[in-house]
Amino acid sequence: MEKITVTVLVENSTDNVFLLSEHGLSLLIESGPFTFLFDTGQGGALKNNMAQLGVSLDKVTHFILSHGHYDHGNGLPVFRNVNRRIPAFIHPMAVLPRYAVTEDETRYIGLCRDHLPLLESFEMLVKEDFTLFSLDERHFIGGHFAYENDFELTSGPFFIDEKGTVPDLFDDEIALGIKTQEGLIVISGCSHHGIVNITRQMLRYGGCSHVKAVIGGFHLSKASAQKREKTARELKKTGVQTVYAGHCTGGEALNSLKQVLGEENVHSLPAGAVISIENA
Repeated sequence: MEKITVTVLVENSTDNVFLLSEHGLSLLIESGPFTFLFDTGQGGALKNNMAQLGVSLDKVTHFILSHGHYDHGNGLPVFRNVNRRIPAFIHPMAVLPRYAVTEDETRYIGLCRDHLPLLESFEMLVKEDFTLFSLDERHFIGGHFAYENDFELTSGPFFIDEKGTVPDLFDDEIALGIKTQEGLIVISGCSHHGIVNITRQMLRYGGCSHVKAVIGGFHLSKASAQKREKTARELKKTGVQTVYAGHCTGGEALNSLKQVLGEENVHSLPAGAVISIENA
């Protein structure tokens, strides 16, 4: 029986004393003929954690950058000494400057500009107008997500200019879909479009009727109680069996998900965790 394995390389927390934690996300996803490195964290933890977990870039078939924020893409230097062009799903708009702008401060949160030349070493697979890229009959990358509901219209004070006048619509955000006999697995980095929006659109992209598992960051750490609860209720309507949520999800959102989906069906994502999902 085939298994899909997700190893958490970088996350905000860890239960393993030999691993480093940081505000960021990186996953190694092994499914069928593919081994995906999904995001790289901030760059301070990835190299150490890969070594401790016995993970080598030699086995990576594809790199996926969920979007162009520092906590997902600043670990790019891990690829510096790789002597092959790894096929990569990186939206062209991921390189744009990104800012978090509030009354108190303006922070640059985009990719480190010094790392951008490293992108030339990848075999880029998607263009700006990309919506769906199918690797085979079971694995696909989805993008060009829309804000389709009334409670996931924004994920925070994010802009593409320092003055905070041009909202960041996250046109570069992408997700991985894996079809199984029991439904679709959706893997999202930060879910700036909203995890419900992304999950429902990934179902359509994959031609699937229901969800088996949703994995990643849900960007609910600063969400209202109403938004957290509605997210949980709407996810339940997708038929999702299991949720693995971390990074930007937040403890209160995890509790909301557990209350609606059942405590036994909702799990955190500490660095070093290994998720094994049977394709049956």
